[in-house]
Amino acid sequence: MPPPSGLLGLVVAVALGGARILPVLWLVAPLGGPRLPATVRVGFALLLALVAAPALVATAGAGGLDDVSVLRFMLLLAREIVVGLCLGLVASAAFRAAEVAGRLGDSLRGANVAEIAPAADAADAPEEQAA
Repeated sequence: MPPPSGLLGLVVAVALGGARILPVLWLVAPLGGPRLPATVRVGFALLLALVAAPALVATAGAGGLDDVSVLRFMLLLAREIVVGLCLGLVASAAFRAAEVAGRLGDSLRGANVAEIAPAADAADAPEEQAA
């Protein structure tokens, strides 16, 4: 029994949309970044792609995604992943810049000494016990 008309196009649209949004979710810290488990990131990407699927299918045209070959699908998938990586890198640059500025501000006010001090105390402890 063949699948209902338009179902394959919807599945392809969700897969391509997920392939574009997944690298963005993976790279941009406020959208989860490395703190979220991989399964949650993939699920969130597929959920966003499913929400956007009607617009994706309409953009592809009537039946444009229904008769896609495997080679064409793989090329489209690779293109969407590269576009998602570019979007993710550009979007994460602003947050990385803010993180670097915060670390620079901490260094200038001397807050990084607190990071170094416990390590220095631990290094001095064996010498004091030996004396």
